[in-house]
Amino acid sequence: MSQLDAPTHTYVDQIPLGRRIREIMKEKGSSYSMSAMASRLGMSRETLRVMLSGERGLYTFELEQIAQDLKVPLTRLTQADLMHYHSDKQFSKYISNGQWEESMRAAREHNDVAIGLSERAEATNRLQLVHFWKGELEEATRHCLEFYAMAEEINKKYQDSKILEKALNNLLNCYANMGQFDKALELIELVEPIFRDTPLMGLVYYTLARMELSRYELADAKMYFYKSHEQFLLSKVTDRIGRGYMNIAYIEYVTREYEKAKELFEAVFRTDPSVQIWFLAKKGLAKTLIKLKENRAAEEVIRSALQSDRIVEHLDVKALLLILLFRATGNPGYAEAVVSGMQYNKKERFIASRYLNRYYKGILRLGRSRSARVQRSNSKRLFSLDNNM
Repeated sequence: MSQLDAPTHTYVDQIPLGRRIREIMKEKGSSYSMSAMASRLGMSRETLRVMLSGERGLYTFELEQIAQDLKVPLTRLTQADLMHYHSDKQFSKYISNGQWEESMRAAREHNDVAIGLSERAEATNRLQLVHFWKGELEEATRHCLEFYAMAEEINKKYQDSKILEKALNNLLNCYANMGQFDKALELIELVEPIFRDTPLMGLVYYTLARMELSRYELADAKMYFYKSHEQFLLSKVTDRIGRGYMNIAYIEYVTREYEKAKELFEAVFRTDPSVQIWFLAKKGLAKTLIKLKENRAAEEVIRSALQSDRIVEHLDVKALLLILLFRATGNPGYAEAVVSGMQYNKKERFIASRYLNRYYKGILRLGRSRSARVQRSNSKRLFSLDNNM
């Protein structure tokens, strides 16, 4: 591309510039019809149509004239204003690192300046992604439905199936994690012909696995989790691959195949996982090691996670790791720190209190004359609340 040629797509969301200009024209009303705008630019309607349809490229000076006529800064038209702080790479990094404040600020700022249908859709999608990974599933689903409606309109107008596939993928993920399996099954009927023979089928299998798990059909759940993992491996996306290993490690744990679960949780760390997945894998591995009575190894895993600089951004995981550290060491002080820690959620504090209640009831049954060593060894068999963690 020569210096005279304008970019063909926006810098952040990769929206075709001709499409973006037409969308902004539509939002501005009848005074920005093709004929009216062509007249102001001193060109024929057909010339403008050919330029905006992509049949011929735009020159930089033409793009500047169009931006001026639209009364939109050139940097806003091309999304150059979002390139540093709001780039897709930077936003993905925020999500991967669990930097929720930064990711939400970036998503909201993008949403506040978005113009044109395609940019509004992408900005809405960013909002739903932040809510989803924060675990705010109801809010994520609301934004996801908005994104899906816009994606359908974009696909109908421009035959852009990629944005529709992304919207369907995200909506199915929301339904699966919300446990709304009736809606998920309806959506699967729609997406299966679209996703078939692509790595996106991984999410379909994941949804079916979650549904079977909710029915306690563990064999079928395991089958679908492994099918999902196979598809995630084909995607070559490290985050999906890491999550795939997490899923099959989890189902092996649930079915009490602890040696296999240990092997799979350890495999997660070889996939260059996101910070969030890294912490969850540490927690899963620690739980598995406790089941295998490898308490010293479990303690090492837990302490390595608690020593991470990023643990302060994942207080829910920190609380559960402290409860696990109590289980691995027999020292109730770790669980008591969660119960008394106002920075932790009520859910984690409640779980810690339940473990402590069982622990102290066990001590009362043992009698005060027994040694601390006996109290410690027996406390480990009192816990059966793994599903809450």
